[in-house]
Amino acid sequence: MALHQAGETMLKEYQEKIIELLAELEQEIAILYRICAGVYENRTDIWNAMADEEFQHAECVRELMEFAKGKKAIFDEKMTKTYTVNTVIDKVKDMQNRVESGEYSLIKMLSLSYDLEQSIIERRFY
Repeated sequence: MALHQAGETMLKEYQEKIIELLAELEQEIAILYRICAGVYENRTDIWNAMADEEFQHAECVRELMEFAKGKKAIFDEKMTKTYTVNTVIDKVKDMQNRVESGEYSLIKMLSLSYDLEQSIIERRFY
């Protein structure tokens, strides 16, 4: 995803959907990290800090949509598809359930959260 300076075109419906999904993804990751803060109590500070950061990311994505809608930026989704973002959201929701059920150890969850963050970077959602 890329936003460029002032453009002539409006956001297309599918582009708005992608941006909305990206904001939802950030929100779901934040929720995951809040759940982790409650489950892995000896590392509450780290998980809460990570959750706060993800909530900020969600807010930034929403602001970027407003810039694009206001023609202050152009949204270029590149290869990002709604299906891909939905798949990652589903994976995060599954992780939330597994953390709540006690299925993941702290080490496992740290590894999974690292993998999650890396996959978002490698997919170049942003």
